[in-house]
Amino acid sequence: MHTIPMHAVAARTAYGIPPKDYRDQALRPQADADRLALALLAAVQGGLLLALSQRTIDALEAAIDTVIAQIHDQAAPH
Repeated sequence: MHTIPMHAVAARTAYGIPPKDYRDQALRPQADADRLALALLAAVQGGLLLALSQRTIDALEAAIDTVIAQIHDQAAPH
């Protein structure tokens, strides 16, 4: 049985990525919602860390934009 790590559940919930039960409505069948959510969480956390240390949000914007583009690419056609 496949168990979903709590960080993946938390990331999906926090960023509005639908549960796998609904992914056929929002994401392509081959999309891995857990992995996309985890990548978005890592982009936010890493981007914030860099923003604090560099005193600029350039890295945060780049990381989030990149992950959002990947999520958009995995969206199911409507």
